[in-house]
Amino acid sequence: ARQYLHRHGVRFRVVRKGTGSLALYWRRLDVDRVLAGREPVRRRVPPCYMDMAGAVSMLGVVRSYVYRLVKKGLLREYRCRMKTARGLRVRCFYHREDLEHVRLHVLQKR
Repeated sequence: ARQYLHRHGVRFRVVRKGTGSLALYWRRLDVDRVLAGREPVRRRVPPCYMDMAGAVSMLGVVRSYVYRLVKKGLLREYRCRMKTARGLRVRCFYHREDLEHVRLHVLQKR
């Protein structure tokens, strides 16, 4: 937790105890800011969204092309944390309507 908070720029205050030991206190406003920016936790795939494998098979392209479409703004991406056997993992899903638009208009120009 200390590494995560430090990596995200959360400020802290060191307090010396009477016995010579030190205590580290993180600023609550900074911690709340970091927690508010995290992805929501979901149990199931959100409706109207597809995962990467579905998007790749629907468009018939490679994964890097899907990432490029997201970067250009032609494809909406939804990021959430889902519980797996290895803990909470960030998963990306892509809007089905945008995928159909890309398949019909963008890929026909080839």
